[in-house]
Amino acid sequence: MSTAFSVEVVSLMRRLRQARMPLRAVAAALGVSLSSVEKYGRTPVPKRRAVVAGLKSEMQRLRSCGLSGRAVAERLGVSASTVWTHTPSMDLRGVHPNAVVMMVALDKQGLSRTAIAQRLGLHGNTVVKYLLREGRPRKRK
Repeated sequence: MSTAFSVEVVSLMRRLRQARMPLRAVAAALGVSLSSVEKYGRTPVPKRRAVVAGLKSEMQRLRSCGLSGRAVAERLGVSASTVWTHTPSMDLRGVHPNAVVMMVALDKQGLSRTAIAQRLGLHGNTVVKYLLREGRPRKRK
């Protein structure tokens, strides 16, 4: 930050603003303009934490194994939106072959599509899509 103010003055502006001192009072006390206090008196907002490359690849690996974005987020301790941001094209893309075998086996046992999805940590639409691909039509009541 290149300002006409010293680090001490900017630091003092921030401390006074954090102490809820009005803008005009801070400006008058330091002999600076109101716009300077508005601009430099703010406490810097911490930058967002960047997603580490290893975490991103782990998200992609888990999504390609068929886990839903929410399941991946829960497992890795990040928000679901973080998973969806870093794996945008993973939706319904690829499910591990073992997951498909499990889907078919559970479907043959008579479990509902919702129950299969919950058991495997998949989205319901993923289960429907892959069971249709395997020649297992939707069950109608």
